[in-house]
Amino acid sequence: AALAKMQQARRTIEGASKPADPAHAGMPGMSTLPTDAGPIGRLKILTDEITAMIRHKEGASAEAIDLLRKAAAFEDTLPFEFGPPFIDKPSHELLGEVLLEANQPKDARTAFEKALSRPPERTQALTGLMRAAAQSGDTKKEAEIRARLAAIWHGADKK
Repeated sequence: AALAKMQQARRTIEGASKPADPAHAGMPGMSTLPTDAGPIGRLKILTDEITAMIRHKEGASAEAIDLLRKAAAFEDTLPFEFGPPFIDKPSHELLGEVLLEANQPKDARTAFEKALSRPPERTQALTGLMRAAAQSGDTKKEAEIRARLAAIWHGADKK
């Protein structure tokens, strides 16, 4: 039900962001919603991620993986934003998690490495990469990442 509401909102935003008469696009009363690919693209990614997770939980992992690969490739085309992310779970990271669950550690490792290309110290992606290394038998890489995570967490705020 939530996915259906999100899809409807997406269609509304996408439709409203394209004025019916391009000649009057900047005039008062015309759409004030974003027309650039950034906000609309992020909404598409969020919808695709939710759809993929639902399909994965329904047992259609191959379909979910394909959808997440497309979402990740599309996310790569969007400008990187500083500050809190609009997309809570980067698509490459989510793809890596689904690939791990589908027992594809080599592909998961590639996805987590790609996820780390933007925020290089993101602990969720590092943890996934560590799990992928362990699942594929690369104990050296697993230990390297475990030490990296320990260093990050050592410097974290203490209560």
